[in-house]
Amino acid sequence: GKQAMSKQFMLYNELDASVNRMAAEVSDESMQNYIIAKANLERSKSFGAVGRIAADKLPILKIILESIIYGVFPIVAMIALVSPAQVSIVYARVIVWMVLWTPLFALLHIAQIYFSSNHLRSLTALNNGLSPNAISGINSYLSEASDTAGYLMMSLPVIAYLLVSSSGA
Repeated sequence: GKQAMSKQFMLYNELDASVNRMAAEVSDESMQNYIIAKANLERSKSFGAVGRIAADKLPILKIILESIIYGVFPIVAMIALVSPAQVSIVYARVIVWMVLWTPLFALLHIAQIYFSSNHLRSLTALNNGLSPNAISGINSYLSEASDTAGYLMMSLPVIAYLLVSSSGA
């Protein structure tokens, strides 16, 4: 059970470390290709995990933040009696920041569809239609494109903040 799985992980890690040490010592092109392939696999796993987390958690986070932002309006209105201009500007920026998430998500979606459709057209043209080879390539590409879009989705709240705060200019 758990002990056998632990031994397998230890063996895998040791084999992987040995191959990496050997690749560092040998300047063989096949070893370099192994390192590049491994790095691409790790990137793909990382993008996929972050993408799934973003797809699950960002909509919930947006709902919670919107609830808080709209819920504190009475408090903001009372504070605005003391310093109306500054409080109003900050509160408006926070609302605009939240509102910008949706169009930025839409722009990311449009970009993903645009670039994916071009790539998919070239894949099907290269393979003379939907052959088993093309379907395998399409599945692989769409999985990678989805993972990358999910990973990029995590940056959209930051981009919205940069737009609202003029930090990007």
